[in-house]
Amino acid sequence: MKHHCLTIADFLQKDTKRTPRTQFKTPVSGCQQDDVPLHILPKAKSRIIFGHLHDEHEYLINLIRQENAKRWRTNYSEELSRIANAGLYYLDTRSKFWHQEKPVFARARAKQRVDSSEAQRNKQQGLRICKVLKKLHEIDRYQHTEEHEIAVKLAEDLRQEVGQWSEDDLPNRLEVLANVNSMLGLSQLELSRYEAALEAHTNAYELARQCNLSEIVSHAVDNIGRVHAKKGDYQSAIDV
Repeated sequence: MKHHCLTIADFLQKDTKRTPRTQFKTPVSGCQQDDVPLHILPKAKSRIIFGHLHDEHEYLINLIRQENAKRWRTNYSEELSRIANAGLYYLDTRSKFWHQEKPVFARARAKQRVDSSEAQRNKQQGLRICKVLKKLHEIDRYQHTEEHEIAVKLAEDLRQEVGQWSEDDLPNRLEVLANVNSMLGLSQLELSRYEAALEAHTNAYELARQCNLSEIVSHAVDNIGRVHAKKGDYQSAIDV
């Protein structure tokens, strides 16, 4: 904000060169101490937003109080109080404008901060998505070459990793988990690990149902039936 705000020193130097009648568009020479608007924003918030202007606001208030408390007042005291009141009017006008409208440059800065944070988050999400897709393709490749032990190990590692993430980390994490469990179940079945295969396909079914993924739900039901059939439990295969 330094490029947009006059310091009090600049303000006093600039305005004391003018005559009292032409100094301000809004009359402030009649302001008394009780007429001075204090902080529109809470102190902590105004200090964050206005920085050095907050400190100068407090300085001017204390200056007016000191001048009004003096027993003997001079022309200089009156002029100093008048200029201090004008400075307070200037600062409070700015704070009110900020509070109600937020200046364009402030909105731009806030947007830059949001955009920067959003860009960083999107970048991290993009990296995770690429990592997940790479591992899914790797699992698929090992399944095609019938290297199911390796496929199982990769699928279990990926399932554990994605399971620790949140929706902010990976927006479609449940869908990913459903696919990983489905792939894991296929390799477990090829290794004749029926209970592990049944567990994986059941997990895929539950996750897909949560996400309304009808295609994965359908595949999961078929795969659960296949596991039961491989076990020789044909009635359970029919009942699925």
